[in-house]
Amino acid sequence: MNIFAQSSAADAEIKIYNETGSSKTASKLVFHGKFGTAANHVHEFKMPGAGIYCNEGAYIDLTNCDFFYVIGTF
Repeated sequence: MNIFAQSSAADAEIKIYNETGSSKTASKLVFHGKFGTAANHVHEFKMPGAGIYCNEGAYIDLTNCDFFYVIGTF
């Protein structure tokens, strides 16, 4: 599984939570990726093993990020 993203400014972040809704509970955080020193930096995060599992749904929080997408088997 891979996650690709492009920053819109420095210090871009992607947080994936195992929940639906926007409560963003720290205990439900399953992925936190930081990247980008400037706008338009493209980054790839390669997940080891089976990747990320979100059995309750996935809530994604993007900071300074134009877009992201996930490639994997679902």
